[in-house]
Amino acid sequence: MRVLITNDDGINATGLKILAKMAKKFGDCFVIAPLNEQSAKSHALNLNNSFQIEKVNDLIDGVKTYIVDSTPADCVRTACYFLKENFDLVFSGINHGYNLGEDIFYSGTVAAAIEGVLCQKKALSFSMAKDAFNNNDNIKIIEKQLEKAMNYIFNNHLLDIHSLYNVNIPLNNKQILLTYQSIIHHYDEYYHDQFDQSSNKHYINCMSKPIYDDVIKEKGSDFNAVLTNNISITPLKISKTEDDVLKYLKNKNN
Repeated sequence: MRVLITNDDGINATGLKILAKMAKKFGDCFVIAPLNEQSAKSHALNLNNSFQIEKVNDLIDGVKTYIVDSTPADCVRTACYFLKENFDLVFSGINHGYNLGEDIFYSGTVAAAIEGVLCQKKALSFSMAKDAFNNNDNIKIIEKQLEKAMNYIFNNHLLDIHSLYNVNIPLNNKQILLTYQSIIHHYDEYYHDQFDQSSNKHYINCMSKPIYDDVIKEKGSDFNAVLTNNISITPLKISKTEDDVLKYLKNKNN
């Protein structure tokens, strides 16, 4: 088994190094990661501008490493179509911050995993609370919890059943739950976005707000699992077709 490791927090992210170290236990691996942070870039591709692709010193001993001055999805495409590397799996992360619910539409971490599936590979995206990485004393705990999630996935042959999973790991957790993606229809109650101005420049300041009880009550969801201190593993799909509506419309018009 050969593994491509990437992320959206950039080549210098702590989570990337931890994931690469863990991936070595599961097979041969190599890293292709963004030169700079690409958070919330979703599935963006750089189609109209050239970008740098450079082999650099191994991220960790024995793990061939490249940097790409573009998005996470472009990192995966670089592996497939430019470097023509042979690999079976994409591990994306560990993201510095959870990717739960509607976050997956914006996440570069999840998008890299999706691009892996589009390249006919199997893929896992991993995320943890952002503040878990603020303390070096947490590194051993992060490694232990990541290994716990990976062992569950491989021991239960989840990748033989399905090709794409989104994994969110609380630093201190009780058990592993298989979950569905939460859809928060009152999203402004979870994140509050505001446009800030600096000189003549504007940027979005996304501020976390307290989680409301309605989200916690979503039994079986990724949000519920993480907020009750459990690891969440969610199978995702590529197609966005609403099958039930399509079936209804076809029956209605026949």
